[in-house]
Formats: sequence, structure tokens, C-alpha cells
Amino acid sequence: MDNRVEKVMGMLNLSSHVERQVMMVHGMGGTGKTMLANVIFNRISSGFNGCCFLADVRESLSTGMEGVERLQKKLLKDTFGKSDGEIGGDGMNEIQRRLRNRKVLIVFDDVGESSQLKRLVGNFDFFGSGTRIIVVTRDRSVCEGLMRSSDIAHETEGMSDDHAPQLFGRHAFGGKESPDDFVDLSKRVIRKTGNLSLALGVIGGHLFQKEKRVWEVQWKSLSECLAKTC
Repeated sequence: MDNRVEKVMGMLNLSSHVERQVMMVHGMGGTGKTMLANVIFNRISSGFNGCCFLADVRESLSTGMEGVERLQKKLLKDTFGKSDGEIGGDGMNEIQRRLRNRKVLIVFDDVGESSQLKRLVGNFDFFGSGTRIIVVTRDRSVCEGLMRSSDIAHETEGMSDDHAPQLFGRHAFGGKESPDDFVDLSKRVIRKTGNLSLALGVIGGHLFQKEKRVWEVQWKSLSECLAKTC
């Protein structure tokens, strides 16, 4: 994670205060997109006039206008200190008025389609110099029409072959290396996950403290569980 964070922070060009910048973090499920955005958010948030992490945007907006208003209120409250009951009649206009030319850090996590961003804030052009906006999504086309040529996209991938066994061992063996009689089974599981961090954690946790015969018997159900996770 440290390597990924340093790479993305370098792409964000935090030393520049010339204009706002949007970064889209995209990739298939289980590659650690939200975790990456969360770590970066916590590390750099002190350098902004206001900051907000909007989690589970897609799920929140599935409730219609109620979800839209709830996220808009949170955005204003976290970035401007405006209380939940003071958003007014038009949340989008209120956000643009209050946050215009203000240097803020906002993460939109798990965005399903571009219309969700447009319903929340309209566009990104009104934000002030130095603003950084991170959009986390599985679909690269989500930010179509909202990004400038100077904005950036970062695709997350599975863990390296060195790090994947470490993460799996943390969940399956309490941080220890795979015992000799579990090495081959562990390699099969890790290979099946495609080095996806979420899948490694889920499967490793499921197998924690289980006997070898249980691993072998449950291999079929584990594969099905993994397919659902990914």
C-alpha cells in the first residue's frame, strides 16, 4: 500500500496551487481502490480548507432524492462546517455557491455512473485553485465529460507476487508464513484470486485456523465464494 500511495500522491502534484485537479481511481472490484483513496485522504487532508470522504455513492443514491440530499448535506457540513439542516432548497446550487473558489479535498467513493456526480455537484469547474477531487469507480467512463486534459486516471491492479502471500498469510495464519503442509494449497488459493486484495482477505479469513482436510473439502465452495467476491 505504501508504494501505491506514494505513486498516486506524486501524480496528484500537491505542490501546485494553480488549478483544481481530478483523479479517477478505477479498476475491478477487490483491487483496493477505496483503501488507497482512504489512506491518501487521511494523509493529505490537513493541507486543505475543507475535506470530505463520501463513501458508497452508488448505494446512497439508490434511494433517490433522499440519498442525494443526504450526501450533499454531508459534503457541505464536512467542507464548510454548514450544519445538516441548513442546506436550503437546491443542494447543488448551495454547494457551488458555498464552495466556489475554495480549496478542498473530496473523495467520491464507489461511483457507478457520471450522472451520480452531476446530480451531486453538477460539475467540477467551480472548485478553487489547489482543490483535489478523487473519484473511485470500477468504470473508467464514469468521469467522461467532467475531466480536463490535465486531470489524471489511475488504474489499480492486483497485488504483486511478493505481497499477495503476505496478505493471505496475515488472514489465514495470523501473520505467519504458510506451514509446509499448506504451501501448495495456499498457492492454489492465491493464484485463484488473481492477487486481488479483497479476495485474499475474505478467503484467508474464512480458512483461518481450519484443518488441512477442511481446506481440501471446501475448495469448491471457496471458489464459488471467490467468484461472488470478485
